[in-house]
This record gives sequence, structure tokens and C-alpha cells, in this order.
Amino acid sequence: MFDCSFPYQDPISPTGTLLTYVIREHQNPDDNPTADPSFLMPSVEDEAIRRSLHREDQFVANNKAVWNMLYSVYHGTDAWPVIKGYKTTENGRQAYLDLVAHYQGEGQLNKRRDSAYRILNTTHYNGKKNFSFEKFAAWVLGAFEDLK
Repeated sequence: MFDCSFPYQDPISPTGTLLTYVIREHQNPDDNPTADPSFLMPSVEDEAIRRSLHREDQFVANNKAVWNMLYSVYHGTDAWPVIKGYKTTENGRQAYLDLVAHYQGEGQLNKRRDSAYRILNTTHYNGKKNFSFEKFAAWVLGAFEDLK
């Protein structure tokens, strides 16, 4: 299964900003105002990501840095055709959003759900050597995970 989480843990730009601000849903933080839910919520990192602006001077370089990360992880994989159109523009934000839309879109979710039901309905443990209990458990647990 494809993991749409950002491929790097807390990447920081040369200017000290967490690069995950580049891929957040709303470009302008004012497009999605949030009330302060409680003390120390959201975390300092989440609030920094929310408040970082997509300003032309820093955003272009940070967007390119995100592209370089995506390129290094997904080039030559099954995910590459989804984002290869952004190679010339090095638009990391849109490439990431397209990956998420492709792999977590409605059609893909339906395929995973149908596959999970098929596994649960047809997989049975019979104690034979070529199908260990560990393999059986992994298949069944994976199917339940896909149904969450």
C-alpha cells in the first residue's frame, strides 16, 4: 500500500522553516482560521506550519526543496508517473497533492476496500507449510487495517 505521509520527518528549509508548510491544504492560513482549541494545542510545530506564508521569496526555494525530496523517494517507483509532469517546474507542492489525490482518492479507497473484503472472505488457515500462521495473520490484519 502507498504511504502518502511526507517522506521525510520534519524537514527544515535553509531559512529554518518546517517544509511541511509547503504541502498543507490551504496556501493562505487565513483561508482556514482555527480557534485555539486548548492550552498547548496545537503544538508549536503545527502552529508554525499553519502560520508560515507562501511568500514568493522563500516559497519558490522551499517548493523546489520539496520536489527534490519527492524526486529522490519516488523516481523509478510506481508513483513516479503521477508526479513526473512536474519535473520541469519542480512544483513539489502540486506533485505531493497529486500523489495524495491519486492514492487516497475515492477510486483507490474502493479498490483497497474490495481487496480487503476479498481477502477476509477467501483466506483460511489450513496449517500447511507453504502458508504459515504468521503469513495468514499478516494478511488478515492488513485487510482489517485497510478497512479502517
